[in-house]
Amino acid sequence: MSRGTPLTYGIGMLGLTFPGQAFGLYLWYFYTDFLGLAAALLALARTAYSVWDAFNDPFFAYWSDRTKSRLGRRRPWMMAGLPLYMLMLVVVFSPPEAIRESGLLFYYFLIGILLFETAAAMTWTNYSALFPELFRSPDARARASAVKQAFQVVGLLLAVVLVPLLKEQLGFTGMAVVCAVVGILLVSFTIASTREDPQAQAPEPLGLVEAFRITLSNRPFWVFAAAGSLISLVLGLLQAGIPFYVKYALGLPDSQASLLLGPVFVLSLPLVAVWARITLWRGVKASWILAITLFALASLLFALPLNLYGAIAIGCLLAVGYSGVSVLGEIVLAEIIDRDADVTQRRREAIYYSVYGFITRISGVLLGLCFALLGPLFGYYSGANPGTQAGEAFRFFMGVIPFVALTLAALVARQFPWGESNATDLRRT
Repeated sequence: MSRGTPLTYGIGMLGLTFPGQAFGLYLWYFYTDFLGLAAALLALARTAYSVWDAFNDPFFAYWSDRTKSRLGRRRPWMMAGLPLYMLMLVVVFSPPEAIRESGLLFYYFLIGILLFETAAAMTWTNYSALFPELFRSPDARARASAVKQAFQVVGLLLAVVLVPLLKEQLGFTGMAVVCAVVGILLVSFTIASTREDPQAQAPEPLGLVEAFRITLSNRPFWVFAAAGSLISLVLGLLQAGIPFYVKYALGLPDSQASLLLGPVFVLSLPLVAVWARITLWRGVKASWILAITLFALASLLFALPLNLYGAIAIGCLLAVGYSGVSVLGEIVLAEIIDRDADVTQRRREAIYYSVYGFITRISGVLLGLCFALLGPLFGYYSGANPGTQAGEAFRFFMGVIPFVALTLAALVARQFPWGESNATDLRRT
């Protein structure tokens, strides 16, 4: 039987992205501006979330790589994690009134996001680990990555367009319920449509210490992970900052965030195919650096005083670099995993994705610190105490910090050892 197609696999990305973006788009806003939780407490909880996120991913990945079952290595974990993932999405956005009034809101928030992250790790890590196994050739990976990222863009687009509307019509709890139902239906389709390679379970798995020792001694992987951490920081900044930017920098209702991000994701849909072509022409490394550089330059423009139309225009420029880093990151990491399999004779996708996730979780800590800096720098502490420079604070948050981070990411990416000439370099061992 076919192990899966780019279409059936990509639908799972839509099912994970749509509810995941609802969580990322409104979580901070819900707890600070709507419920009044202090930004400093939010940053503390976010730090704990990031630390837990970093450590539980490798745990689940190690056991996933060692799993032997008739359903494969990845699908049993996805089947276990998916229902809990969607349940906790609803729980986080539904604090009881008694909790809100008792002073226990911070603890509810902290426990809720930690459980949410546990379920997310089980689901996302195993979904991602399917990619290098299902699609083996460079051409197949370029196509599958483009399809996967296109579905991710659709998920992002639906999130920024529909989630604010769902929030306005149904409230935060109703919004979360709708997103959770959509996620369960779509990801279940991918699980049912996928067949894993039974040969991947045949070799005896590496021991715990040896598995992580080999992974952590891989220099190209470290270069990729360092650049990816900085890119992840920027994606987090843009995602978390949009409602605040719309409200304070543009002076509009936060529900109009969809007007700003909608055109970005619409443009990203055709651009993922363009970047797949650019990769075949220029090679992975040059294309990757180009995408990061364009992303950096576009993000800096958000630091300028803008109206809604100017912000939309800059968001369209942002789509060019964003779509590039989305497509190319998947291809680079899959090649790193293949080269490791040539050496160890074992496919260890989950370990690599989880260790990469562990390293990039540093960006979550940095994101919390960036948010906390807005208080001493600009006087923004919460929705109840935004200060007089909230607009400047979120122009800095959305423009200056992402530009610095992406500039550093481009410099790191230049140290990557493969993909200098053209796409065929990826097949060289």
